[in-house]
Amino acid sequence: MGSPLMSLPIVSAFRKSVNILRPSGPASVTTWDVAILLNFIRSMGSDDTSPLPQLQLKVILLLRLDLLSRSSDLIKLFRSEVEWTESFFRVRFLRPKEWRAEGKNSVHEWSNWVSVFKVQDHRCCLYRTLKTWFTRTKDRVQWVQVEGVRYQPVLCSTTGKQFRALSVREVSSIAAMGMLAAGIPKNFKPQSIRGAVASALVDYGLPMEQILSQGRWADKSMMIKYYYRKIPRKKGKVSSNLQETLRSTG
Repeated sequence: MGSPLMSLPIVSAFRKSVNILRPSGPASVTTWDVAILLNFIRSMGSDDTSPLPQLQLKVILLLRLDLLSRSSDLIKLFRSEVEWTESFFRVRFLRPKEWRAEGKNSVHEWSNWVSVFKVQDHRCCLYRTLKTWFTRTKDRVQWVQVEGVRYQPVLCSTTGKQFRALSVREVSSIAAMGMLAAGIPKNFKPQSIRGAVASALVDYGLPMEQILSQGRWADKSMMIKYYYRKIPRKKGKVSSNLQETLRSTG
């Protein structure tokens, strides 16, 4: 969950100097329509009867859409940090990536809670899909130890007597496979999901404060510069529920 080498002062100074000499820029000048991925997810069939690898793919894609998350975020999700109500669940990340920019040397600290609501369309409802995933894997998922505390990861493998935690590379590879199957051009990588979702929500008029909170962005200017890309869109319905607004684009 991190290397001691990266916390050394000389390494930190080097990284800052590189950022000054070669400041980062937007990863892409365009984006893709999230409706493409949502329609693919709708075609995946029942959560109760799908093979586990297919259910795993659906969970990863929906987590990335609804939490505006990266692969590195998703391996920091643990089952004990998911809280359920009748209409939504909320989750928090262990040491989200955003804290790196603040130089925050955190030990066992958590992000703010992020909520995901039920949606009417059962075919692409993360609330229902994640509950099914937990039920179908709970007796076999391995525990991991992080800074002396044991957790069960949200994401795990689907083979073997016990299901081990997935790595960042594996989560990214599975998401990439799903994007290709959905018909998203292969020049778009899994990290583009975050920008595709944010762009859709901006274009459909969701309040900026809600988008920033869900995506864990510090301010509007940073999100617009690095993630927002305008493309032609179908008419959609804006809802107070972020997930419903997203699905109206499909």
